[in-house]
Amino acid sequence: MQVVSTKKLLIPILVFIFFIIFINRTEFLGIAKNNIIKVFEPVLSTSFKISQSTYSFASNFFRTSRDLRSENETLHAQLLEQTQLKAETTRLRMENTSLLNLLHYTSSTLNKISAQVIGVGTESTVQSLIIDRGLNDGVTIGDPIIAEGGILIGTVWKTQEKESIIELITDNQSRIGTSILNKDRSIGIATGSHGLSVEVEMIPQDEVITEGDIAITSGIEKSIPRGLIIGTVLSIKKEASEPFQTARLQLPIELNKLSWVAVLSQ
Repeated sequence: MQVVSTKKLLIPILVFIFFIIFINRTEFLGIAKNNIIKVFEPVLSTSFKISQSTYSFASNFFRTSRDLRSENETLHAQLLEQTQLKAETTRLRMENTSLLNLLHYTSSTLNKISAQVIGVGTESTVQSLIIDRGLNDGVTIGDPIIAEGGILIGTVWKTQEKESIIELITDNQSRIGTSILNKDRSIGIATGSHGLSVEVEMIPQDEVITEGDIAITSGIEKSIPRGLIIGTVLSIKKEASEPFQTARLQLPIELNKLSWVAVLSQ
């Protein structure tokens, strides 16, 4: 019984070995492989095309992004350069206009010395600006300083060989003889008010002043000619019990934004 069982086991093994030899000799596996490739070839081809398209899209996308970023940086740099050029052109045009207006202001007895504002005074006791003209240029203490259009901004407070310090008309210590261009041609004294504005004091109570009246230098000071513009009347302070009234002025320019001025020298 045991011999018969062994024979039964050997028969399937021999059949399997024979089948393997047969497959190899008849190249059955090669045929199966080819059939499998033919079946999956469309899928593989489509997958390959999709991968190629995806790679191409990604490559173009990142290349386009880099190009756009580079182009954007170039345009930004060009815009910045044009903005700076425009600002410089505007600044030069404004300075040129200021200088022309200064030159157009004429005085028969005084010389005009153009000067550039180079800084703000550091003196704690006076509100001031610094200009690049001094004793070597003929500047002396007390000379009036004007902006374009003949607008008085202050007087020379201190001077050195190449620089001078201007006491602004808004300084508390500033005192300028003033005339109001109203019906009465009122006379007063323009004084600085806390470095912020100018007030004309000592105007007789019975004289009529209205908002908008122009205040000019009266010419009472020897070094300051008559007719320099100081400002316009903004408001009037008048007390019935007081013999004088006070007019607060609005200045025609911002003193802290001046670039060029002129010294009116004897």
